[in-house]
Amino acid sequence: MFPKSLSTIPMSDEKPSISPPSSPEQTLDEIRDWADRMTLDLKTVDETIGETTYHLSTLRDLDATIDLLFEELSKKNRPELLNALCPYFGVIWPSARALARVVDHGLVAGLQKTQDTRVLELGCGLALPALVAAKKGAQVHATDFHPQVDRFLKQNRAANQALNVRYTSWDWRALFEQSSKSDTPSGSYREKIPEPLAANWGQFDWAIASDVLYEEDLAIPLASAMAGAIKPKGRITITDPGRPYLQRFCDVLTKNEGFQMATEVLRVSHPKKEDPRHEVEIFVLHFSKQGQFPISSAR
Repeated sequence: MFPKSLSTIPMSDEKPSISPPSSPEQTLDEIRDWADRMTLDLKTVDETIGETTYHLSTLRDLDATIDLLFEELSKKNRPELLNALCPYFGVIWPSARALARVVDHGLVAGLQKTQDTRVLELGCGLALPALVAAKKGAQVHATDFHPQVDRFLKQNRAANQALNVRYTSWDWRALFEQSSKSDTPSGSYREKIPEPLAANWGQFDWAIASDVLYEEDLAIPLASAMAGAIKPKGRITITDPGRPYLQRFCDVLTKNEGFQMATEVLRVSHPKKEDPRHEVEIFVLHFSKQGQFPISSAR
């Protein structure tokens, strides 16, 4: 489960909505301005994936950061901007650790060729899996919609000498104007793909994502985006702690898009103050139309 913030902000046990508000461009400009002016308390953490240690700038205290942000927004009478600015991307979640291990194994073991391999990470956050893929020699494109992700990625890309990671700010939820109860996207969406991505759309070898199905309206656009982004022989891998919308995502890929699916479970580190060795189980789902999967990928 995602942690609750401090009592200043009422939250459920699930990750809150952090989608960009449906607002005029003036509000979007205000969000970008707030993001540029935010001062964040950061720390550097080391994450060892395979035989490589990655150095990542992360938030020192996520809950405290959310509380301070809410306080500042309230002073300016703009608390509704918390949705768009909430920095849940700023820490390493267990699903990202699991996906990073899968990517490391897949590239090292030759399950996915390395040189010239095109990898797309959607909803990348701190982009640990993207950095792992880049360090192995893949050509990587990472996307997210939070206005501060690019700032963190620039720092972490330089710190880990993973310069072959491109970044595009993109909310793939905007691909379709649809009812959340429909499993069939309506209309053409190619014009809604940003140009840096559009040039390679349908040419990625591997589309990956970790713990991005925290809202009901995410499953269908994500599945459709990942299916559309890859080559006919490409693969999709997603890691998830078992959120309720995971099944819909799987149904879209297997029933609507014609993919075969294989599943495994990895135990990964999720340290807590009271238990630094705490671990959680993460589902790893692989999709391919060829029926070839890297099972037991990162034991």
